[in-house]
Parts: sequence; structure tokens; C-alpha cells
Amino acid sequence: MTPTSHTGNGKDTHPILQHRINLSTTHNNHNTTTAPSSSTLLKWRKPRLTRLVALRYLILTGSALFLYLRYLHRLIFIDYSAFPARTGRVIIHPGHNPGFSAPVYNITDDILRSTTTTTSSSSPHHPLRDQNLMIDRAIAELDKRYQSVFIQPSTLSCRTSLETQELLRTRFLNPDGTPKRQHKVMIALNLHASQDVLPAITNAILNSMRYMGLENVFVSIYENGSWDHTSEGLAHLEQILTGLGVAHHIRTAKEETVWLGVDRITLLAEYRNLALSAMDQAEKRLGGVSELVFINDVYLCAQDILEVIWQRHFQKADASCGTDWKESESILGYGGWLWKPSTETETASSDDAPGKSVYLYDSWVARSLTGKTLRPRLDLLTHFRDAYGVIFNQEDSKLYQTRFQRALPVPVYSCWNGIIALDPTPFKYPQGLTFRAADRTAGECPSSECQLLAKDFWSLGFDRWIIVPKVAVTYAQNIYYAEALVRGSNRDHRPLSDRPQQATDDDQNWSDKIVWSSYSKPDTVVCWPDMYKFHIDFEWNHVLESPYNPKLLNASSATARAADPGSTHFAV
Repeated sequence: MTPTSHTGNGKDTHPILQHRINLSTTHNNHNTTTAPSSSTLLKWRKPRLTRLVALRYLILTGSALFLYLRYLHRLIFIDYSAFPARTGRVIIHPGHNPGFSAPVYNITDDILRSTTTTTSSSSPHHPLRDQNLMIDRAIAELDKRYQSVFIQPSTLSCRTSLETQELLRTRFLNPDGTPKRQHKVMIALNLHASQDVLPAITNAILNSMRYMGLENVFVSIYENGSWDHTSEGLAHLEQILTGLGVAHHIRTAKEETVWLGVDRITLLAEYRNLALSAMDQAEKRLGGVSELVFINDVYLCAQDILEVIWQRHFQKADASCGTDWKESESILGYGGWLWKPSTETETASSDDAPGKSVYLYDSWVARSLTGKTLRPRLDLLTHFRDAYGVIFNQEDSKLYQTRFQRALPVPVYSCWNGIIALDPTPFKYPQGLTFRAADRTAGECPSSECQLLAKDFWSLGFDRWIIVPKVAVTYAQNIYYAEALVRGSNRDHRPLSDRPQQATDDDQNWSDKIVWSSYSKPDTVVCWPDMYKFHIDFEWNHVLESPYNPKLLNASSATARAADPGSTHFAV
């Protein structure tokens, strides 16, 4: 019998055939283990290709970022011819006096006299103590009234340094502590849904009256379309001002603003004109207005109001602005990828946030004396740069940036920046200035009504405009005392350690006093139009315009300069 081999399938196989099968199987197994398959090669090559692609991507991205940071962000501008004028009907509601809906606030001399008697028996009736006591009581009463209409009182601690307190006393008070009453001030505000910031603003205004005198301030407010309790708060403010004897004109309109098809700047200009409309009334009540102060919906203290007023007169300027700041976004938060608490939550929970980074907000209106924006106009990384280092860094002369970083007043072409003190003279002409929109038929840049006001001021010879770095107002309470602002603004008036002892006015890098003859007027000004759709263009397309309004150039500046005949202003 022939030997057989049993396989798993139950069939017999010849030994020689079985040997060949075994050899073939062994050879195939050897090839399988030694020769890599196509899938194995692909897996080996894929990481290498990925690294090469990533490296090229990083090189290209890095090169583009370098070009953007070094050059491109300074060249990208906006062609305003891409934004045709909107001609929809502008509807303005003049509003009504809200005070009739709030209870009357009375404060009597008998109560004041009895209170001051217990304070000082030698002087039972002292004007200064009476005034300050009246303001103290008014603020306390207003806080209670705010709470009754669901408005939280201000928690902004307006702490002033000893240096600042001494300066305020020297500038605004007599040796006996009474106000010098050198300023007749009209304070104007436009408000909309501002209940969160309203208490801080009213506290600042009321406390500033300690230095200016209750009888020397006129308050004008126009509010419209608020869905919160702003109008109710203003009703109580109206009664408090009446009780204090402070002249005022407050109007609120319940109707919402109609924006559809309307030129936004025309509408905003009309709203500002409503706040300005009480100028004649202020003139009569104060016996003349020497100062017009506009305040935005910002967090500020009394020293901010007083600083812009004092600097305007000290520098013989026609307008003095503060600086306004917002909190910088994180890289993730900038794109909306990271949840961030609302401003209201942050404001209520914290007064100080020393670690917060900030950026200058109102670069839309502000222009340097060379006509440039204070920081690059289209800079996607603005939020992540040094807040103070980026301002004026486009100027050929380092003088502007040096003064700004040393918190010294800086001459500019235009500004607004949350708070501004203006010479009221241009508004008092027989046909005085008002806020306006651009004249598109004349090819005028459709910029902000605030920048157009500066243009009209310059055209009438009121060409001395300054930014005051020591005034740093904010759009959120918790960054008012951010370390970057406290250090950068030097609002505490700390002496500069590296300041030369023999610094003179001629040394404009250090001098507190601006020597106007050291500066030149701009030849052109960068246009930044009000945009209602996305569009960018390059610098050579319709972005530079004249600093002057040709319709006003023929107006006589003799009358405008009558109040200061010895001043040397820029020549038109």
C-alpha cells in the first residue's frame, strides 16, 4: 500500500506534490514579509508629505504676516465712492420733559443750616460747606431714586491721588476753598439705552460742580428710543438738578430711531444738534457760556471733566479731547470663538481689572496734524498690540508719539474720543455752526459728524485742537483702573522720573506747554467714510481730502478771534 498524507479537507495528496506546495507557501510567506505593499509605502510617505505641506504653509503665512505688519496695513484704505448717499427721510422726535413723572426734590436752607451748625459752631452757615453738602445729599438721593427704577448706583471709585487733589484745588478753588468761577460750562449729552453708565456720568457731573460752582453749570441732555430705564433715570435727575438750582434742559423721546434707508450721519448730527439746541438758553441762564463739553456714554470721573476744561484754556486751544478705551479681545474671543461675559456682568462684578489689555477706540474721528489716523486704519492685530505704543507710530516725527507716551497734551487735527471741551464761539455766530453730514454733491468725504465739526472749526480759524492723554475714559467700568491706563495716562499726575530738571517750553519733548509755532497744519486729511457694506481699496483711490470746508473759508475769522486777538493760529 502506498503511504498517504491526510489533509484537512479529507483528500489524499501525493508526497512530491505536497512538498512543492509547502515550498510555494514558504516562498510566498517570505515575499509577504520582506516586500512592503503599496499601502505600507503610502503610510510611510504621508507624514513626510504632511510635514512638507505644513512647512510651506507656515513659510507663506509668515511671509504674508510680515508684509502685512510692515507695510500692507498702512496702505489699505476705503474708497468712499463705493458708498452712494442714502436719501431716506430722517425722522426726528424732539422729545418731552421727563421731570413731570418724578417726585419733586426739595432741599431747604434750614436743613442745611442746622446740619452745618453741628459741624462747625464757629461758622454755622458757610457757602462752601453748604454747596458740598447739597451735592452730597443730591448724590445720595439720586442713588436711591435710581434703585427705585431698577438702575444700580455707580460703584466706580473715583479715587484721586494727592497730586491730583492739589492740582484741582490750585486750578479751580480760591484759598478759602470756594470755586473761582472762571468757567461758565454747558455740558451736553446724547444718550440711548444708557442705564448702566448713567450713574457714573451723573456722579462725575455733580462732583465737578464742587470746583465750578452750581450756578456756573448748565446741563443739556437728549435721549431717544431707549428700551431700558434710562428715561426714568433722567426724570429723577431732572428733579435733582432742579432742587440744586442747576440750570438744565433734558428731553427724552420714546420713539425708536428709524435707520432703514437713512443716512446715519445725518441722523446722528440731528441728535447732537438737539443736545446743542439749548445753547441760547444756557447763555441766558449762565450770563454767557465759556465752555461747551460733550460727553459720550463713558465711565469717567469729575477730574476727567475738569482736566479737559483746564487744558483747553492753559494751552489756548479751541478744542481739547480725552482718550477713550475699550478692552482688547483675546485671540479666540476676537473671532467669537471664546465665550466672554457681557459688559454688564463685568461692570457689576468688578471695579478694577488691572490685568486687562486695552486699545484706543475712537480712531474713526481722530487725525494727527499730518492728517493721518492715530493708529493704522485696517489693522487686524490692533487688539493685540501695545495700547500706547501703536498711537502716532505712523508719524515721520517722533515728537507726537513721545508727548503722548509721556502723557503730555498732543496737537492734532481732529478728535472726539468720548469727551471733548470746545470753544463755544463758533456756535454763537448769527449763523452758528451745527453738526452736519457730508456734502456729497461737492465730493466731500462722508465721515463722522464729529470730524466734520473739526473741519468746520479749522475753516473758521479755530485750528488748535489737542488730545489730553491724562483723560482716559472707558466703555466698561472694570477697565477704568486697568494698569495699562493708569500707567499710560498718568492721570494721577505722578512726576516723571526721567524728566530733565531744566526743561523749557521750547523742548516740546518734555514741556507741559504746547508751543504752537513748532507745529504745522496738514495739507491733506485721510478720509474714513461711514461704511454700510464691506469694501476696501488702496490709498490712491479717493482717500485724501482738504482739511477745510470751502464754503466756510471766506468767512471772516476776525470775529472768531476777537476773544483772543493776540493768539497766533495756523494760517489757512
